[in-house]
Amino acid sequence: VNLLMGPFTTIEGEPVQRPLICHRVDSCVGGCVVLSKDGNGQKVFTDLQRQRKIKKLYKAVTTEPVPLGMHVHWMWKPLVARGQVGGTACQFVSHIPPISRKKAKSWIRCVLEVVECKPISIDENAGHGYNPGDKQHYQSTIRLVTGRKHQVRAQLASLGCPLIRDTLYE
Repeated sequence: VNLLMGPFTTIEGEPVQRPLICHRVDSCVGGCVVLSKDGNGQKVFTDLQRQRKIKKLYKAVTTEPVPLGMHVHWMWKPLVARGQVGGTACQFVSHIPPISRKKAKSWIRCVLEVVECKPISIDENAGHGYNPGDKQHYQSTIRLVTGRKHQVRAQLASLGCPLIRDTLYE
């Protein structure tokens, strides 16, 4: 990511140091990337996320309707660790809570709310390179309650509604 960014300049064209990444999105999806000009801004953003003062809404496109309401799943904890490298790229998801406190230490609770799911049509000539075929597509609005690695992708796939073009969780 760092090699793809920059060079950065002020409005007047003066060079500035590369901003720090506060929030990013996975490569198969699009969205807003939050940057900070210094470590303090990055820390403030992170603190606001931890205090849940930032409302995260996501739009997801699937070929199956996503059930409305709160969805609670459990992800295998070693794979959601920040900076985790190696091992499987996708997340293990369970619909059943751990059966004991000891087993719960290996799993992490993930919560999201689907607030809207509506049918949409996708124009294959819109220049995005996606051929929708004859399938009905749905656009869902998702409120992220917890924020885990691949959470939206993994949870929707576990509900039988993977994101379109997501080769990891399809």
